[in-house]
Amino acid sequence: MFTKLLFIILSIGLIFIGCDSTEKKQVIVKQSDIVLKTIGIEGMTCVGCEVTLEDSISKIEGVVKVKASVASDSATVSYDKTKTNLAEITKTIKSEGYTPRTKTSVIYEDDKLVVVDPKYVVEQTITVDGMRGVRCEAKVEEALERLDGVVFVEASATSHTTVIEYDKSQTTQTKILQTIEQTGYTLKKL
Repeated sequence: MFTKLLFIILSIGLIFIGCDSTEKKQVIVKQSDIVLKTIGIEGMTCVGCEVTLEDSISKIEGVVKVKASVASDSATVSYDKTKTNLAEITKTIKSEGYTPRTKTSVIYEDDKLVVVDPKYVVEQTITVDGMRGVRCEAKVEEALERLDGVVFVEASATSHTTVIEYDKSQTTQTKILQTIEQTGYTLKKL
């Protein structure tokens, strides 16, 4: 009788141990297939953002390890290059509401991966008169984002500035300034 009771208790214990949902997935990958990339991410504000990104990215088949950091505005991802790629990872980041950044030479735009050589990326702050609010900011941003080579743009009606990052091998400062003026705003003369 004691043996049966002990058997039942052990069996129930094994069932509960086997149902542990926190079990990590085991991935076997050849060392030569592992790629380690750090992707800059705009929009993270707290540890909850880190957890959200880590959970989403880790669900991609082929991702071995991921660590997001709000302090560095980035995520470091190890993945099997035979099963996934940067396009899939950046698409997942974007689907969670964050923006992959160009500082790491990787951005994701409209279902295509764009790799930018950082030695060609120029950041410039332009003073723009006439912006009054969010709609004005959006009008300037949308016009500039349509230019080839623009990888980041942020307009601010409050400071009357537009910060733009662009690949100087694909567009010029002249085109950028002309585009701003074509939206109906004026460039402040220094």
